[in-house]
Formats: sequence, C-alpha cells, structure tokens
Amino acid sequence: MLDKQKIRFGLVGAGGGISKRRGSAILENPDSEVTLICETDENKWEKLKEKYNVKITKDYREVVSSPEVDAVAISTPNIFHYEIIKEALKNGKHTVSEYPMVQNLAQYDELVKLAEGKKVVLHDGLTPRLEIQHKTIMNNLPRFGRLMSANYRYFAEGVNGWYWNPKLAGDFFCTCHMHFIDYQMAFFGEVESIYATKYMLQKECREIKTGYAVMKFKNGIYSVIEFGVGFTSASPNTLLVTGEQGYIEYRGDEHAMKFSGKTDKEGYFEIELPKVDTFAETLKEDTNLFIDEILGRRKPVVDSKLGREILRITLLASESAETGKVIKT
Repeated sequence: MLDKQKIRFGLVGAGGGISKRRGSAILENPDSEVTLICETDENKWEKLKEKYNVKITKDYREVVSSPEVDAVAISTPNIFHYEIIKEALKNGKHTVSEYPMVQNLAQYDELVKLAEGKKVVLHDGLTPRLEIQHKTIMNNLPRFGRLMSANYRYFAEGVNGWYWNPKLAGDFFCTCHMHFIDYQMAFFGEVESIYATKYMLQKECREIKTGYAVMKFKNGIYSVIEFGVGFTSASPNTLLVTGEQGYIEYRGDEHAMKFSGKTDKEGYFEIELPKVDTFAETLKEDTNLFIDEILGRRKPVVDSKLGREILRITLLASESAETGKVIKT
C-alpha cells in the first residue's frame, strides 16, 4: 500500500483510442494522477499536454525508472508489451498492460514471478468480464436452464493502424480471439479441446483476415467463434447463447447494443442498453480495480492463474490453425 496521497501514473503509449480512455480513467479517479508520459508520435504531443499538463518523452525507459512514477499503464502495440512490463517491474512499479500482455506462456510466467518478487501489482488488462455486454448475458443466464451452446460472430472494419499489422499486433488469435475465448470460458468452464482455422487475403494496401475456432468443454458443450478484421464494411457483431429453456442473443454495432431472447416461461423479451462508450466504461472500471488492488481494497477479476489459462487456450487455438489439428488441452 502506498503512503502517498495519490498514486502517480506514468503512461507508455498515450495517443491511441484505448490509451486516451485509460488516461481519462486515471484522471477521474480521486486516488490517482498522471505525472509522466511516453509517446513516440510528436504530432500528438500538443493535445496530450493540454489534457495532462505533464512532461512527455519518447523513451519509455525514462517513465518506468522515474522516481516520480508509482504505477505504469502500458497501451502500446502488442509486441512491445513484454519488454516494457519487464522493465517497469524491475524498477518496482505497479503495472497494468492492455491485453494480450505477452505472446507466450514463458513470458507470462516470468513477469508474474518478477512482480511477486518485487511485491508490486501486475494487472492483466484482460477486460471482457467487466464489459456491460458480458455482464448482461451472465446476469440473464439463469433464465435459460442448463446451457447448451454459444456462437460468437465479429467482423470488424479497419484498414489502417498497427492493429492490422501482424509485425506489431503479434499472434492473430491473441489479438483477436482471446477476448471471445474468455467469454466462452466464463460461460462454460474448462476447455477440453480446440480446433481453429485462419485465412488471409491480400487486398490492395490491406490484409483481410478471418479466423474460426470451435471449443469443446469438459462438460460436453461446444462453442464457436468467428472473427474477421480488415473489412471495409462489416456486419453487426452477435453472440447467441442457448439453454435448454430458451436463448439470449446480443447484437451490437456503432449505433446501439441490443439483447433479445425467449424463455419457455416468459416468452419473447428485449433488453436495450444505453448508448454509451462501452470501451470507456470498461476501461474506467478496470483502472479503478487496478488502483484498488494497489491500495489493498480489492482482488482482480482476472488473476494471474486465470489470465495464464486464457492465454494458454488462445495459443492452442493458434497452434491448431497452424497444424490443422484438433488440440487437446
């Protein structure tokens, strides 16, 4: 626990959409403040200075080693997470990173051990279980009796930015499928096996990628995830969960989020969520949780054991896609 009045944050990567929301959440929390920023794109510095009014550097090592920083929030392209987290932990900083934290299990284990040795909080910013969509479904699942299956479909627009560049985004399934693999594991528990495929199409100046994963759980249930990125026009994302006594379906796009379903006893129903920035709300809750962990108030929703297992299953999906085999877990 810190004796200081506020937890002093250093931001590594501050000019992107997620990092802006993470930074805003830090500013809004009464127990935290931003004291130093690393952002490599100088074109973004003016707006960052207006928002934070702190020093900005291009060198993340200045942030993670600064005596004016107690905690580090990392929002860089995925492949840089591991090295930055490692340096932050070595310097005794509490650390939160957007997911995926790392690209393999050896890196994950190393960082968890390092955090434990330094007696600091390492927070895996894997946020699906904090999302309003996920919470709404979980809260309604008892209405449908024994669960039988789930099917998630997500096809995203986007042709520019590091997220679509494998040299910066890293493992495709960790970048895109981990989120929804976590959803299914929250619904159904332990995974018995996974089969996955992926396909890439080079189109002019962009790549269109799709991936498909079938997960079998130890309770006998199957679930399916279809994911695609790089489309110039994409359909709404949907999640259908079916139980023995009914179903619930989520449909969402940039305009609205809506749930509908049916149960044997209640008949048809609809749930419409308010039009809010769901990314901002989720990152605000995750940031507040991280701060509470540092202050000893709360435990994480995704601890290191669960975070490691979600990463392990996601990497097995990648292995399956590469080998064309069903992978036993």
